[in-house]
Amino acid sequence: MISTQTSPITAYVYAVRRSLHGPRRARIDLIEELTDGLRDAAEAHRQAGLTRVDAEQRAVAESGTVAEVAAAIQPELIAKQGRRTAMLLALGMPGLVLLWDVPWKIGGPWSTATPPATLLLSDIVTWIGLSVGVVGLLAVLGLSLGARLSIPTAVVTRSLGVLGAAALAFTMVASVGMGFANPAEAMGAFMSSWIGLSVMTATLLAVPALTFSVVRSIKVVPS
Repeated sequence: MISTQTSPITAYVYAVRRSLHGPRRARIDLIEELTDGLRDAAEAHRQAGLTRVDAEQRAVAESGTVAEVAAAIQPELIAKQGRRTAMLLALGMPGLVLLWDVPWKIGGPWSTATPPATLLLSDIVTWIGLSVGVVGLLAVLGLSLGARLSIPTAVVTRSLGVLGAAALAFTMVASVGMGFANPAEAMGAFMSSWIGLSVMTATLLAVPALTFSVVRSIKVVPS
């Protein structure tokens, strides 16, 4: 709660911060820039003879409404979130594909005759992972040049979120399907090996990070 004794600038900045959505560090940096600018403006008004409260109120009024300021800042947060998600997809999706493919290519106690259904799902997941990785890489480049190329950052960011969410959902469902399709002894041997445990640990770390980022890319763009 904001106290009734809170300064006009503090109350105003608090309201703007609550209206913003995007990467936490970026929000903090932008809010600090806004606060510094308001305090500089208020100091100039104080030197002109206004009281502290009046000077802050004048600085706030000159800055615009909370909605106007939030609307001006939000696009930068959208772009930052889009670049973050694009980078994670560019690295994470192909990375997960390779992470799971390599142990089966190398072979081990888990290597048995692979059912046709597993081979089909594996091929689909591989193509999805690599394709999303390429799209993510292109999006990184596009969003980095967004202003010069007039790229609709909000559209790209939301599209990355939807694409990434769909790809992750299918990959997870397909992975479960492959697990059931493979012989139980093969999966047991793999999951009890140090390679299997390492792959699972890395997956459990990567998937939540990817999921969080793609969901935020959808939510960060105003409806």
